[in-house]
Amino acid sequence: MTKNCEEFMNRSSFLRSALVVASCLPALAAAVPTYTAIDLGGATTGLGINASGQVTGETQQVGGNPHAFLYSSGSMTDLGTLGGVESRATSINSVGQITGSSSTTGDASRHAFLYSGGIMTDLGTLGGTYSDGWGINASGQVTGFSSTTGEASWHAFLYFSGIMTDLGTLGGTYSDGKGINALGQVVGTSNISGDADYHAFLYSDGLMYDLNDLLSPGIGTTLTDAHGINDSGQIVANGNNGHAYLLTPDPVPEPGSLLLLATALGSVFGLRRKQQ
Repeated sequence: MTKNCEEFMNRSSFLRSALVVASCLPALAAAVPTYTAIDLGGATTGLGINASGQVTGETQQVGGNPHAFLYSSGSMTDLGTLGGVESRATSINSVGQITGSSSTTGDASRHAFLYSGGIMTDLGTLGGTYSDGWGINASGQVTGFSSTTGEASWHAFLYFSGIMTDLGTLGGTYSDGKGINALGQVVGTSNISGDADYHAFLYSDGLMYDLNDLLSPGIGTTLTDAHGINDSGQIVANGNNGHAYLLTPDPVPEPGSLLLLATALGSVFGLRRKQQ
């Protein structure tokens, strides 16, 4: 067999292998597993889970008052309260830090908390008596909402390193932070000027943007709230037409897909080197 023929056969074998890998990618992405279930107990509501399988939420205590919990490695831990009778956990990050809210001593108010290293820390408020934590990222930054001085309104906040920052509104009275990513970008909902309507917002680099103003092209409806943002900047939001929307910035990387393709093709290249 001539050298040219051998090279052609090697290239053909490589191309066939690459085509087989490419054809398998949709099947890998679409595979649906079966599940085993662990009962976390009665009168328990799970509200958050992280990549390690740690679960958080609330569970009813004797007497009927709910307490925030952490389920980890088969054990259920009562996170306690900020001095009051009840608490609720809503979100957990990759290192097991948790946010939520708890009634305070005497149950006169309810405050957002950060639970970390076995300690529940009161995040305070923006001057009012009520705050609640909805989202937390891997750095321990928390977003949620808080009443302002005199309970005049509530505003979305970003909490980090002991400081609760008022994110303001889109011109109206109320706003609420729902989700946060690794970059500290926050999404949520806010009244617009005159409190005429609620619009979804993105808070980034110190500024709050109306997500409806960032759509290109428009979608023919109003986005009223946004509940999550990932580390690529993709956002899930809801419209007043009853539809949910996935918003993708242009351009956006797709690290998961690229990693899968690189791993698969790397295996093919390894196989080719062995054949040579």
